[in-house]
Amino acid sequence: MNFLKKLSIANYIYCFAALLCLLGFIFTIVSNATQSNSFGSSAGLAIAFAVISLLFAAGGAFASIRFKDAPWVPILLLVTVGLNGFLFGFILLNRVELISSLVSWDSYNKLGWSAFATSLVAMIMYVVSSLAITLAMFFKKQAKVETAE
Repeated sequence: MNFLKKLSIANYIYCFAALLCLLGFIFTIVSNATQSNSFGSSAGLAIAFAVISLLFAAGGAFASIRFKDAPWVPILLLVTVGLNGFLFGFILLNRVELISSLVSWDSYNKLGWSAFATSLVAMIMYVVSSLAITLAMFFKKQAKVETAE
């Protein structure tokens, strides 16, 4: 338990952001798997970028704990923010046609609403993860270490 006391608030926020990337990845998979409402031919691209974003977020959280002030740790986390932004835009662009059809003439399509709802949750997870990473960059990377006197 001493190890957890030595972590800073930034480390906890990075771990939270990695968890949100994992949830975003799961909801992206669920949204893509909804019958007749997949991302189409670019589904592999979305899943690949979601996996890369998840790996970078988890790697950034681990690196912030292990290497603390290494100059490449913020770069890794900023790449994660960029990938999350890409995924937000990608999912949004692929669901614009779906939501326009649901709102205008196909409002009783339960599978369409399910696909839209899960993609909306995935987009929210990616945005909140990016905001958490950005917020954590303003905190100190090391917690105060109390010395025994």
